[in-house]
Amino acid sequence: MSVYFAKGSSQLDIDYNDNGLRLNAFVDTLQSLVADPSCNLSSISINGYASPEGNPAANRRLSEGRANAVADWIKSRVGTPNIINVYGRGEDWKNLLELVRHSDMPFRDRVAEIIATVPEKIFDKNRRWVDGRKKRLMDLNGGRPWQWMEVNLFPQLRRGAADVFCIIEKKAVSKTADIAPATPSAQDSLILPITPPAVADETERQIQPETPTKQEPIASSKQGPPIALYSNLLFDLLAVPNIGVEVGVGKQWTVDANVHAAWWSSDIRHRFWRTYGAYVSLRKHFPVKSSAKSETESNSKPSASWYAGPYAQALTYDFEWGEKGYLSGESGKNIFHKPSWSVGVEGGYSLPLSCRLSLDFTLAVGYLGGQYQEYIPLDGHYVWQSTKQRKYFGPTRAEVSLKYIIRKGGER
Repeated sequence: MSVYFAKGSSQLDIDYNDNGLRLNAFVDTLQSLVADPSCNLSSISINGYASPEGNPAANRRLSEGRANAVADWIKSRVGTPNIINVYGRGEDWKNLLELVRHSDMPFRDRVAEIIATVPEKIFDKNRRWVDGRKKRLMDLNGGRPWQWMEVNLFPQLRRGAADVFCIIEKKAVSKTADIAPATPSAQDSLILPITPPAVADETERQIQPETPTKQEPIASSKQGPPIALYSNLLFDLLAVPNIGVEVGVGKQWTVDANVHAAWWSSDIRHRFWRTYGAYVSLRKHFPVKSSAKSETESNSKPSASWYAGPYAQALTYDFEWGEKGYLSGESGKNIFHKPSWSVGVEGGYSLPLSCRLSLDFTLAVGYLGGQYQEYIPLDGHYVWQSTKQRKYFGPTRAEVSLKYIIRKGGER
């Protein structure tokens, strides 16, 4: 018999996920066993479990609290307190592995392999905790499988389970025309073994757990890609409003696009500051192995990563600060007529600040080409001086971007 608990709670709620129905049915069966003279009730084993989110030590205490909550409820209704044994089992990795193997979750085989083969904690030569099963799962494919399990599997692990062990004496059956004669012995016994406290429970499968959230599994083909919005803080410092979006397109691949626009001027000083532009890039991300974590550090924070890939950019500009101006394109034409352009490669580093925020540092290197005109402000006019072709190779863009993840991979 299993009952379920809300996330982070050890308080037994009989109205949660039909707990009351299962508890009452269990107590009715237990009372009938107590009243049966042919039944010798040996023990009642109460095991508490937790899902793997958060701190392992805290989860161990949480599982103990859940087991005690179930035990207290049973003791208050059945007079068998001396044969009740209570165990806090901690994080229920064994049951999670079975749930994963029987699910249709994304990356199921790889998730099952990590749970089955990777130790919970991996230490370096200095005995520092640097890696482990939970981190590998959270890093897999940008966290999508972990987020799927949070919604669909983890609620089934937050439970308290009760097992009854007893010896039932079966009376010899009288010989009749329709019933075969009993065995020579007048009595025989059916003995159910008791799980020792030091061994993880093997018997709790009498009632198949139900998903508390009643949600249908999300097939991998329906997973939404991760989406993030960001702004280049360096552009913001130069009074150039900009906004970008980054969308996942595959395992560790994203497409990134940004637009910017500004039109600032001061006729008194002949000061002019006009620019419009956009770029798009394809990025391959390379997650960074994290340093050692203490058990109190949150496990919800995404991993840092390096990234690199090609980019393409188009822009127009008009910069003039009182002496000479530089105008992209052709004077008198539309601002998008003959824009400057750039192609090349970019690379950067994504530093997570929280589960939703990160700070990205990017440098692009490539070729910048396009036509531009030089002019000077004179007597209230802008006087053309020359038309030239830009032929430049080197750094073309720098970014320090504040990024907000509006949808993690795997969410609807």
